[in-house]
Amino acid sequence: MDEQVLRSLIKWPNVPHCFGWLALDRRGQWRMRDEFAQANQLAGSVIQHVALNEFICRNYAHDELGRYFFQNGPQRVFITLDATPWIARIIPTESGPQLITQCTTEIKPQSALSDEKGNIYITGLISQTSSDQIDGTAFAKIGCAIA
Repeated sequence: MDEQVLRSLIKWPNVPHCFGWLALDRRGQWRMRDEFAQANQLAGSVIQHVALNEFICRNYAHDELGRYFFQNGPQRVFITLDATPWIARIIPTESGPQLITQCTTEIKPQSALSDEKGNIYITGLISQTSSDQIDGTAFAKIGCAIA
């Protein structure tokens, strides 16, 4: 979590949460969903600004209810997930293939599952940021099992 984001939470503690405006698609792309996209159940526009994508990833977390959000300064923007909160990519390295997420976080795979449509889901371990309070300002980096 960015230091400026944490400071803004202290300065403005009662900013309302935002729902429906940001989505993560099945390909790991962040999408901005304006009022028209929301009203018509459209995917929204792919965010192509590299610095904004990186900012979202650095401030991406989940709360104790398992809801994923982007902490945009003092405002918590909950993510509409098309599939899962983490989209895995296989990246070749000198030591062999590595699984990383859309936020470049390493996944330590344990197994793989498939659904009736042929989608593959990886279970394993990942380090992610968690908020221990639904409306709080306390965040911790934790290792979690994902499925």
